Amino acid sequence: MNTAILEQKETYREVNSVTGSVNSVMFGTASFSELPVAELVQDFGLNISVCNRSVEEATLKDAFDLLHECVFALNPSKVFLNFGETDLMRPDFDLEAFLDDYARLIGLIRSQSRSRVFVISVISERPEARKLNDGLRALCKRTGCRYVDVADVFSHEMPRLRLFSELTHYMREGKISFSDAMNFCEA
Repeated sequence: MNTAILEQKETYREVNSVTGSVNSVMFGTASFSELPVAELVQDFGLNISVCNRSVEEATLKDAFDLLHECVFALNPSKVFLNFGETDLMRPDFDLEAFLDDYARLIGLIRSQSRSRVFVISVISERPEARKLNDGLRALCKRTGCRYVDVADVFSHEMPRLRLFSELTHYMREGKISFSDAMNFCEA
């Protein structure tokens, strides 16, 4: 694990000391790490707590060392996982080994928390991304997780807003209001 990831882990440990339990945790790499989640939660009118515990350069293997600070310490009811972008850039990327590790990560989260797990598609222009997303979709069917396909989000005019908008459907707790339903239709 590189120095930047270790520093981020320490930052999350410090912030967690005042955070407490949350509704949703976003745990991933590049695309997730760029989102100003606190601001977006407010702008989208979500009445829930959402923490972004993403680390831009982290690989899926790094996620295992970050689990306590990024997920377990927050005791979320929902975990949104988005790993693979950094891994795809590695010359030694092995799809089968990656999917096995992802299944192990999901198993750890389920065995040590009460969280529902949502696996978010990899957002990448790389040709290998399609196979990876197909593998993630199949993994979700096998493990009973929810797969959320946002792979085309960067084809939209405002991709980060679109990404967060897509995820809000799954973040909400309870029934949605009529105005929420109308906002979904606009998206």
